[in-house]
Amino acid sequence: MGTVSIHPGGARGLARGFTLAEALIASAVLAVIVVAVAASVSTAQKVAWESRKRMLATFAADGMLSELMTLGYYDLRDRDGQTDAIGSMETMDGVVYPKAFWALGRSVSVTDTSVTEPGSGTVVDGVDVRVAVYDEHKDLSVLTVFVAEPAE
Repeated sequence: MGTVSIHPGGARGLARGFTLAEALIASAVLAVIVVAVAASVSTAQKVAWESRKRMLATFAADGMLSELMTLGYYDLRDRDGQTDAIGSMETMDGVVYPKAFWALGRSVSVTDTSVTEPGSGTVVDGVDVRVAVYDEHKDLSVLTVFVAEPAE
């Protein structure tokens, strides 16, 4: 008698497992996917950190500008050139900013300027008060306000 195959119709190929080459290709594809996911998570964390720094920078700039607006017009010039080094910001009263602001510094500039009202041509003298908050790379928030010189 002849030999009887238990794999009718040549189905023997369907019962075998992965070859080494197929396993290596699958591993390589999986590794590429893992690297891509890790890179996107890292990028998302960096974007979130930069957004947080910009938000804190705006708070710090607005806080300093609010404090400066409590001063008299002629006292503003005394604050020109004031800087708080990165990680050591304080209010004008000497209160240290919270640790969340550790990556930020800020500077104040006060410059003489004049503004002309377009309709009447009236010229108003005053100062531009500029507060810039920065990190080690760039300015993150810059706020400027014009303060008119008081009438005599």
